[in-house]
Amino acid sequence: MFDGFDSRGAIALARRASVAAIASLAAAVILAGCGGTTQAGGDAPTGGPGFPVALDRGPDGDIWGLGGSTAVEIDDTGRVERRIDLDFLPSPLTITAVSVGTDDRLFLSAVWSDGDAFGDIVAYDVATEEHTVRAHQEGPVGDLTEVGDDIVFISFAADDESSFTVRRANPTGEIADLAVLPGDGRRAAIDADPAGTVVVTTAAGLTRLSTTGATLEEWPLPADAADLAVSREGRMLATTRDGASCVDWFRVDATGPVPLDGPCDAAGFVWLDEQTVLVSTGDENGAELVQMAAYSSPSGR
Repeated sequence: MFDGFDSRGAIALARRASVAAIASLAAAVILAGCGGTTQAGGDAPTGGPGFPVALDRGPDGDIWGLGGSTAVEIDDTGRVERRIDLDFLPSPLTITAVSVGTDDRLFLSAVWSDGDAFGDIVAYDVATEEHTVRAHQEGPVGDLTEVGDDIVFISFAADDESSFTVRRANPTGEIADLAVLPGDGRRAAIDADPAGTVVVTTAAGLTRLSTTGATLEEWPLPADAADLAVSREGRMLATTRDGASCVDWFRVDATGPVPLDGPCDAAGFVWLDEQTVLVSTGDENGAELVQMAAYSSPSGR
């Protein structure tokens, strides 16, 4: 699953935001305070969130979007069913990523970013509005995904834009390194298929890892990967950005990347089924959710 965002600001193209200007490391903070503030679907707008969101779909089929410190639950048509203000984290903790888990759980990456840096993986229960720290590390964390009972996430050093580590945290908070990959961890996106294999964007393209961290496959992309999503059957969709504002779309299969037509200003996307993708488009001045075919023909853009 960003270059960074504020609560209504632009979201860059990884499914989850990154933290900018992080310096030295700090000690752990105790997450305290009230739970998030929710609104029922009856009070929610029907035209989408109104601002661009990173999107993720959980094992139960629930779709959630993250824009700054606001999370929205979205149905397959793009209607916002529920809105949650994730206001329980003390400042200057910044939410950098979201992964939708089972049983009404959201998993959040949060980074302490006021001149110091450490990262927490936070489990948030949407039903009870309670949260717990699932794992802590002395360094920033980025994108994350749920694999079984564990959370697999991106970890990186504040002063290193050339490599990052993929780590796995079990339910008791124990963390194990899976792989070190090339690229900027702030921009790296990660997703998993139902079998538990993990796909990560790197400086070279996409890398698929086994549950133990072994490299299974690699796919080169023509430019820096921006975001990816893996379907329930393991189909992969990725976007790239080559210094321009517009992204290019690719379906990635055994033969390599296949160009697709897709929105230029995609902020996040998820598979609705094995043929269709829901995409968040636009910027803070106006955004909408649109559907695109994952097997469209390229227009030559």
